[in-house]
Amino acid sequence: MHITVISDHLLYALQNVFRMVPNRSPIPILKGIHFETCNDLVYITATDLEHGIRTRVPAKIEIPGQAVLPAREITELIRRLPNMTVSLFTNFENNTTIVNYAQSEVNLHGFPPDEFMPC
Repeated sequence: MHITVISDHLLYALQNVFRMVPNRSPIPILKGIHFETCNDLVYITATDLEHGIRTRVPAKIEIPGQAVLPAREITELIRRLPNMTVSLFTNFENNTTIVNYAQSEVNLHGFPPDEFMPC
């Protein structure tokens, strides 16, 4: 997955779905937020297995796909950015995502997207 999105739009979506991420869970992937591309949108989902929240953000999709990123880390990272363009590139082989912004990049280790359980 390779997407480019405006950080303020992404932050608004992340803050909405972050409320559904459980503080403690015996299932580690539930502490993640699922990203999935479709046309010119990125669908962002979080669940606690009883309830779920799904929202969407307009984005430029360069490579379609999906990823599950650690909820706290991605939300805090995007929260600290000014309104700017952010790129996310996921390596499917090792489930890592590179977040590029300004002249910096951050590597996030995610979860296998096929293990994410929809609500």
